[in-house]
Amino acid sequence: MASIASIPEQLNGLQLSKAEDASVRLFIPKLAEHPEFRKIVSDLGLNIRGVHFEHADFFAGLFDFSFKQTFGRSDFETMNEFAIALEKLVEMEESA
Repeated sequence: MASIASIPEQLNGLQLSKAEDASVRLFIPKLAEHPEFRKIVSDLGLNIRGVHFEHADFFAGLFDFSFKQTFGRSDFETMNEFAIALEKLVEMEESA
């Protein structure tokens, strides 16, 4: 499952980040068992959240991922790097 939403973040009327936000929900139970799972995700440039809200407990290998760095990049660069990072997660899950 994937989604792209337009969510402008503003402070006193100043645009702080791009309006686009993308997230993908993946079921990766084997990789989630890895002792360095959170570090792997972080090293790929991804944020991880529980499926119900940002700080929710993780549920049986089901996670929502978003890309950490969006500022200073084009939408194409951001989505391309996000897709590459997610592909690496899927490959790790398949080889686990």
